Amino acid sequence: MERSDMEKITGALWMRGFLELAGLVFGGIWGYRLDSGGVRFFFALGIPLIMAIVWAVFNVPDDPSRGGPTPVPVGGRLRLLLEAGLFGFAVFAAWSALGMWPALVFLALVVFNNYQLRHRLVWVWKKKRKRGFSTK
Repeated sequence: MERSDMEKITGALWMRGFLELAGLVFGGIWGYRLDSGGVRFFFALGIPLIMAIVWAVFNVPDDPSRGGPTPVPVGGRLRLLLEAGLFGFAVFAAWSALGMWPALVFLALVVFNNYQLRHRLVWVWKKKRKRGFSTK
């Protein structure tokens, strides 16, 4: 998948970014509602922080849908598993904290967005992991 292919799906990538941010917000809301004491602020900030770190660090090398170096290169199948896990947790968090309808709407938007980006999914699925850490 070339960068020119990514330019054709700019709207879908913007939607993907919005969904990623919404997933972090759902994780934070869920964390906030885990406890009634002062620890709730730790969970409200800590859970989205961990989610964002996992999302940003473990990437497929040369992925044109993201910029910058790949801190920890992983294979495409592992990356898709991480994405499914993080979006799945966001659906769970939305359902637990906000109810069924926000979670189902979010899930429907994620499924629709993955359909829009199906060529990216195929490209990522076929990518093999490069050995070693990035020096860029």
